[in-house]
Amino acid sequence: MNKRKVTLKDIAEKTGFSINTVSLAMKGQRVSEDTRKLIVETAEEMGYIGNALASSMRSGLTGTIAIIVGDIANPYFASIIKGAVNLLSAQQYSAIIYNTEEREDYEKNSILSALRQNVDGILYCPVVKDGPNTELLAKSNIPFVIFGGISQNPEINTVGLDDEKGGYIATQYLLERGHRDIVFLNGPDFAHSSKERLSGYKQALLEAGIPYDERKVLHCDLKNDKMIWDQVKYQLSQVLDYTGVITYSDMTAMRLYSLLDSEDFKDKAISARDIIGFDHVMATFPLPIKIASVGAKDIKMSVVATSLLLDLIHKTSQEVKKIVLDVKVYVP
Repeated sequence: MNKRKVTLKDIAEKTGFSINTVSLAMKGQRVSEDTRKLIVETAEEMGYIGNALASSMRSGLTGTIAIIVGDIANPYFASIIKGAVNLLSAQQYSAIIYNTEEREDYEKNSILSALRQNVDGILYCPVVKDGPNTELLAKSNIPFVIFGGISQNPEINTVGLDDEKGGYIATQYLLERGHRDIVFLNGPDFAHSSKERLSGYKQALLEAGIPYDERKVLHCDLKNDKMIWDQVKYQLSQVLDYTGVITYSDMTAMRLYSLLDSEDFKDKAISARDIIGFDHVMATFPLPIKIASVGAKDIKMSVVATSLLLDLIHKTSQEVKKIVLDVKVYVP
């Protein structure tokens, strides 16, 4: 037999307060602390669950945030989600997580689903920073923040790394260890972060007096399927001389290390110390292979991006912000 849901009237009858007082207490408004504590404890004992729809109709807020990422299996995104959810929970928000598989069609469906859920805001790492899906979201008038890269749209709030400096210090790291022939396994060539990191790579080589060789810059799709890595394997086999490698992400670095450790590349003798990645996922998820990584300095991207989104939701900030986080090399 199904039990009837507990209502505010039930709590009022149990505590002896009016329905209006109970309602105010449940919302944390205009009642004494002792009254609020008694009502809330009674509500919990009775198994009261508030009506989120009714509450949202009154306040205009649902208390939910959507987080849209490319691959929740990637520790980088898992770290962002974990940090964001912890901060949101402390502010009494729930999160809905969407995984897009780095596909724009999945991403569009995720955005539309989030909008139908009437979420209060969206944390969003798009496949293409200034593509049609970002335009769709911008037209919705819902607060959102792009993280993991800087949108060139002056009206969109974004939080990203100083990617040009990242490419520069990653190259410097290998140069200081005696490497002069350095392959850069970069991300997709259309990505703004890829372009910025490549610029930093070029600048570091120039300062070291090493000619830039475009044959040593490879581009890898962010998906980790076999076809893509067969292509990477072929591209690497065409590069005759290299002793160190910069990769677009720590996960790419791990996959690359596994490839270079295979029989096909036994003549290269490249160790984990000769590779550097991006994202510093070891800060959250210790990995068995110790590889240096470029990551945000002193502060987590999840904290900055989530805090900015909450400011937008609560209208404590009206100006558009392009937050670029300083970076450093983390050596295990």
